[in-house]
Amino acid sequence: MITEHTSCKEDHIEFTKITVSDLIDELNELYPNLKTLDFQVAINNKIVDKESRVTEKEIALLPPFSGG
Repeated sequence: MITEHTSCKEDHIEFTKITVSDLIDELNELYPNLKTLDFQVAINNKIVDKESRVTEKEIALLPPFSGG
């Protein structure tokens, strides 16, 4: 779903801010269609909140999913 909206499966960007919220803002500028999607951010394979610090080089955007 995210790939379809961004036409990108993987990207490498220079990011100098601190929080996940800052990262989302920057991604929304690069990929305006992301603004219409609900997604979560994972760092080191753990879902994090928007106030978490970006400390790793690899970050994943995860679409909504259900479990059980």
